[in-house]
Amino acid sequence: MKAMDKPFTFNLSVLTSCAAFWSAVYCLLILLVEVITMSIYIGILLILVTITSYLCLWYFSLPQPDDALVTEVLGSNPKLMKRRKSSPQSPLITSNSFSNDEQDNDDKEFFPVIGHRGAGLDAPENSLSAIKQCHDKGCRAVEFDLALTADDVPVLFHDDTVDRLTHATGLVQQMTWEQLQTLDISAKHPLQERFVGERVALFSDVIRLCLDLDLRMIIDVKDESIKVVQVILEAFQAHPKLYKRAMVSAFNPLIIYMVRSRDPKIVCSLAWRPYFYSYSSYGPETSCTRRYTYLPAHVVARAADLVSTWLLNTVGFYILGLSAVLLHKNVITTDLVTRWEQRNIRVVVWTVNRPHEKLYYSRVLQLAYITDTLASDKLGTLY
Repeated sequence: MKAMDKPFTFNLSVLTSCAAFWSAVYCLLILLVEVITMSIYIGILLILVTITSYLCLWYFSLPQPDDALVTEVLGSNPKLMKRRKSSPQSPLITSNSFSNDEQDNDDKEFFPVIGHRGAGLDAPENSLSAIKQCHDKGCRAVEFDLALTADDVPVLFHDDTVDRLTHATGLVQQMTWEQLQTLDISAKHPLQERFVGERVALFSDVIRLCLDLDLRMIIDVKDESIKVVQVILEAFQAHPKLYKRAMVSAFNPLIIYMVRSRDPKIVCSLAWRPYFYSYSSYGPETSCTRRYTYLPAHVVARAADLVSTWLLNTVGFYILGLSAVLLHKNVITTDLVTRWEQRNIRVVVWTVNRPHEKLYYSRVLQLAYITDTLASDKLGTLY
């Protein structure tokens, strides 16, 4: 078919790519002209601005926790252990070249499986029963969600509303603890008959249970109020063992910054997935629904997605002093994992439920993964 005979079709993606390319070319040309024609004072100004911005980032950045502390929480990094064991020792390197802390870290266990909301397909999510069941099945780490009620009681709950888990309706933040504790969170669970009457768990009860069972914890902060920061800090002060057993995580970097600026010893991670600010869900398994139906609001949310992604990958991890990133499984590549590990930041994958995916992430990429079910995990023999 000749080009002139081809019917015209409109592709917005291609048009946007063309516009972005020529906009970049235009900006580069302007910059080139400025560099050629600018005076020495403008050049000095650019250098000063660059240095000043770097110093500001350095001043406000938070140091990473000690590696030994991160290893206590997340276990040993199997890739680092493998490299140390496989690297030949030169005549100048003795068996005592590594510090005692590094040798102790190599002896720590690797925790590849993390129960998502306590493995919420096997038991009602974010419940005491789910966490106990994770321990009984041999899982050494759990992830759960922290939220606040209307009367500021810290509880475990993921959604903004109680509709998905119970027969009631309403926002969690608008319900008191007295109202919330009457709800049966097993009401719509596939295994409801095994967990009849399961109640919303208190954050304090879950912390004590996990410490008693010696479980590692990922505390995923869902509430975005400043009050939740104080709840976390008070929990670590009341239970010093949490420093070696818990990692605080959130999608909101401001929450992480407020926590670590008050207590830099707390191990923290940032959760990330594509289109977080513009779509309520992501992935082929779920329907991608816009958070905002109003077009201008959606455009702003998409811009927030782009800016937040750029910031995380350039300066955000440095400012926050992250020890790990929790990344959606659909974006994981070997190059991406290598890039984060070169920054001394662990990668944890979520949410991985298919058996072949679990084998790939744990055996091939040697990453810890978060899962909704332990049904296909032969803990103790698979890894």
